[in-house]
Formats: sequence, C-alpha cells, structure tokens
Amino acid sequence: GYRLLRGEALTPALFRARPLEVQHSILSRFADFFRTLHALPRDIVSVMGGIPLTDWTPAQYAKRYHEVRRAFVAPRIPGALARDIDGFYERFAAAHVPMDTVIHGDVRSGHLLVTPDGVPSGVIDFGYSELGDSARDVSFFWSYGEKSMRAFMQAYGADEAVIERSRSHFVRFLADQLHYGIRDG
Repeated sequence: GYRLLRGEALTPALFRARPLEVQHSILSRFADFFRTLHALPRDIVSVMGGIPLTDWTPAQYAKRYHEVRRAFVAPRIPGALARDIDGFYERFAAAHVPMDTVIHGDVRSGHLLVTPDGVPSGVIDFGYSELGDSARDVSFFWSYGEKSMRAFMQAYGADEAVIERSRSHFVRFLADQLHYGIRDG
C-alpha cells in the first residue's frame, strides 16, 4: 500500500480474488477516474522550454527496441519469438496515435489502490504525467484479463481504435518486461 492512503495495490491476483460484482465495481470506478483524467485540459501538463512534456511515440519505442534492446534480447529467446517481437515493433512503429491527452504515464498495479472491501481508494505517483495516448494509460487493465478489459473499456466509453491501441501498448509493456527479466535475471 501507500502510507498516506488506505488501500493496497490492485495486483492481478488480488483482483481475481474479488467477487465478480466487486471486480466490475472496481473496473467501473477506475474507468470513471481515467475518463475524467483524460478529459483534463492539456495546458495543465508541465512545460519545459515552452514545450509540453510528451510521452514517447510508438516509433520512438520501436527505435529503442531495435537500437538498444534487440541485440540483448533476441539471442536469449527462441527465434520465432524474436521474429514475432520484431514484427510487432515494425507494425507498432507505423502506428499514428493521438498524443494530446493528459495521461498518468505510469499505470501499474502498485499505483492503483483499493481498500480491503474492494473500493478504489487512490491512483498514485503522477511523476510521469504528460501528454500522450490515453490508450497507453488504460493498457495496464489487460493484466486483469480480456473480459475485464472489455468491461473496463465499456465503462470508460472506448471505441475499438482505443481498445486496439491499448492492446498494442500492453504488448510493448510485456516486451519491456521480457527485457527487464532477462537483464535482471
């Protein structure tokens, strides 16, 4: 948990341990929060040198993978998986996404807090808040499974384009986790 707010991290295991109606309530309340966050005016994001802080584009993530991470990861995983990751980043790099929404920038289970009875009590750590693709923020909800993600997206009011972009951001997140896992043992 977090010492200033009551609650514990909404890990996938903790989420799955909750009754279905509590899961839906959690998803609905976090969807409301992120819909509200993503509707904030873009000028509230910090400006450095007259330029608003912005998230990386898919092309920048793909460039990092190809220029830095691929040489480390590819020799340590099966060839078919390496080719799948390469193909994913080629498609991801070509994606054109809106980068004009206020986002949290670091959504993960440790930043989503719920009380013991399953009531969301906070979203913490806004240190990476910036302008970016709203689908990146909500992509973490794929961690709770596709049915839960669909319920979240329905409550959020997302269209299929946002759902597909969120899936791509989640795959990129998983590729990052693979890199960190290999690097850190």
